[in-house]
Amino acid sequence: CVRADILEEGSGLTPNLDALQPEWTTFTQAFAQSQNTLSSHLTMLTSNYLFQHGVYSNFSQKALPDHALPKRLHGLGWDCRAFTSVDFLALLLGNQVGSPDPRFPPSENRSIAARLARRYWGHRSPASVTLDRGLKWLKSAKRKRDAFLWMHLFDAHMAYEAPALFLQQQVRAGRFTERTLREQLAEKGWFSPEFPEYEWKAPLEVFPERYRAAVAYQDDRLGAFFSGLKASGHWEEALVVVTADHGECLMGDHGVYCAHKKLFDTTVRVPLRVKFPRGLHAGDQVDALVQHVDLAPTVAALAGFQEPL
Repeated sequence: CVRADILEEGSGLTPNLDALQPEWTTFTQAFAQSQNTLSSHLTMLTSNYLFQHGVYSNFSQKALPDHALPKRLHGLGWDCRAFTSVDFLALLLGNQVGSPDPRFPPSENRSIAARLARRYWGHRSPASVTLDRGLKWLKSAKRKRDAFLWMHLFDAHMAYEAPALFLQQQVRAGRFTERTLREQLAEKGWFSPEFPEYEWKAPLEVFPERYRAAVAYQDDRLGAFFSGLKASGHWEEALVVVTADHGECLMGDHGVYCAHKKLFDTTVRVPLRVKFPRGLHAGDQVDALVQHVDLAPTVAALAGFQEPL
């Protein structure tokens, strides 16, 4: 849910991404094809628009087609794996990439381990766990082949989760209201999905502030992940793509509060930073229009695919 302008405003929320600017190629006009999580990730993995892959919501089961990037890489002998941070994305898409994520086992798996995982992890998992698992998998001594790793972070999704340190830095304390957030939203006439936290008696600003805390936390954990890649010797030859599946409306943008509804710049204009192997295009800024449908062909080209005529 990280919208593009949150990385452009000089807020200091993303020092780790900012510090790597000399190594990134920064795309300033990057757009998602959807404001829905599952639809957007499926587009990234297949280079298909929504009318082509047919998934318009977060609750549609869709088998990865043969032309999907992980399947094509696996066919060339690559190791492929996914670690996502929310159950529905793992169950509907992520578990089709390599081995299933043990944090989010399929509902038909009634083993003791699966039941314990559901009880412990529940609906979502923090960035630290997802990134740590991804890094451990990449560094595994058993993995000798080229690798494709897809990771997804959910902390900046409502109700915006972050450790106390980040919340203390971004959320102003000691503010209470006589009315609940739900009552304030009704008065504004803003749309937002139902969340139990809307019973809080707090100002509307509290959740946009929590959003900033979640973005800062994700940047902190990404910094640790990048440091791990460098320490293990994987960074120089790696293609690293950092983007968002969609953006987020915050304080009533287009009549929406803390949600991603419909297609606006706030919901589909996304950050895109690419670290190409061996310093290729390092430090470049690209202002041309690019889209999520461009990601899979870019990866395929760098992986050495020879497309049929």
